Amino acid sequence: MIIGCEAGEILDGRFRTEPGSNAVNRFVLSLPKKLADMDESELFGSGPLDESHDAPLLGLGFSLRLVRSLARNVGGDLRFYNQALIVSLPAVSDGRTGLMDEER
Repeated sequence: MIIGCEAGEILDGRFRTEPGSNAVNRFVLSLPKKLADMDESELFGSGPLDESHDAPLLGLGFSLRLVRSLARNVGGDLRFYNQALIVSLPAVSDGRTGLMDEER
């Protein structure tokens, strides 16, 4: 996502573990302004980043497809919702308690 950021732009990221019998780790990252209005097919297809300069999103579509494939391979997913990227992966329990359920 950094490839779509303007200088000094700040993205909001949150990591949360949703406990339960099928615990899930979920990472939510706000999209950069340049990418926020693109639909999922444009993001996965590496459409133009800035029409005024015709600069492509070199590698972004490939990277997103790779991460989605890897996540799905272990029972997770990568999707876009409300101008955010969401990566979900199954959580593995090591038997410890007292896990913090959200980090910013």
